[in-house]
Amino acid sequence: MSALGESLYEKVCKETKDLSCLQLLKVDPRIPSAKSYHELSKFILELGINKGKEGQNYMKEIEKKNPIEGIKLCANQFYNQVITSFQSAIMELEEDIMSATYDAKIAGDGVTYCVERLQEVKIANPLINKECPMSALGESLYDKVCKETKDLSCLQLLKVDPRIPSAKSYHELSKFILELGIKKGKEGQNYMKEIEKKNPIEGIKLCANQFYNQVITSFQSAIMNWRRILCQQPMMLKLLVMELHIV
Repeated sequence: MSALGESLYEKVCKETKDLSCLQLLKVDPRIPSAKSYHELSKFILELGINKGKEGQNYMKEIEKKNPIEGIKLCANQFYNQVITSFQSAIMELEEDIMSATYDAKIAGDGVTYCVERLQEVKIANPLINKECPMSALGESLYDKVCKETKDLSCLQLLKVDPRIPSAKSYHELSKFILELGIKKGKEGQNYMKEIEKKNPIEGIKLCANQFYNQVITSFQSAIMNWRRILCQQPMMLKLLVMELHIV
C-alpha cells in the first residue's frame, strides 16, 4: 500500500492530475480497497465494461428517437468496441500487460465521436459527455496541452487558428491542429519553391518537393484517421505540437 495511509487508487488519481478521477473510480466500492496494482487494474477494467454497457444502453435509447447513421454506429459498433476492448484487456492482464494496456487505451476510441453525434442532434448534457469532460476550472484544452508540453511558444503557435482555443474535445482539438499542420506545410513548401527558383540545387529541390510533399500527405493521412486519437490522450497532442514546430 502507499505510504501515510494513502490508498492505491488515490495515488493513481493524484498522478493523473484529473480532478474527476476519485469521484469516477469510487463508484465501484472495491476500487478504494484494492490491495495491489493488479487488483486495482482488474477492478477499473471491470468498471470500464460496466460503464461501456451503460453508455451503450443510453445510446440505444437515443437511437430509437434519432435513427441517423452516426447514432446507429455509436450505439452499436463503437460501443461494442469499447466493451470488447476492456474485456480483452482483462483477459490479457495476467500474461501480457503491454497488450492489456494497449486494449485499455483503445477502448476509448469512438467515445468522443458519440459525443459529437449527440451534439449534432442537440441533446443537452448527455450522460456520455462525462467520458470526455472539458478541462477543469475554465482552462481550455489547448492551454492544458501546451502546459504539458512545457513549450513556451506553444500557445502562440496554436492560437494562429482561432478555432483551436475554443475546441470542445481532444478529438476536435486534434483535428484543428492537424489542419493547421497541413496549412503550415503548404506555406513552408511555397517558401521553399521560391528559394528553389534562385538556388536550383538538388538538396533544395528535394526539400521543396519530395520532403514537403511528405509533410503535407502525412498530416492529411493523419486527419483521415483523427478519430483514432483517444479521448483524454494529450500525449498524441504533444506530438502534434512538436511536429508543427518542425514544419
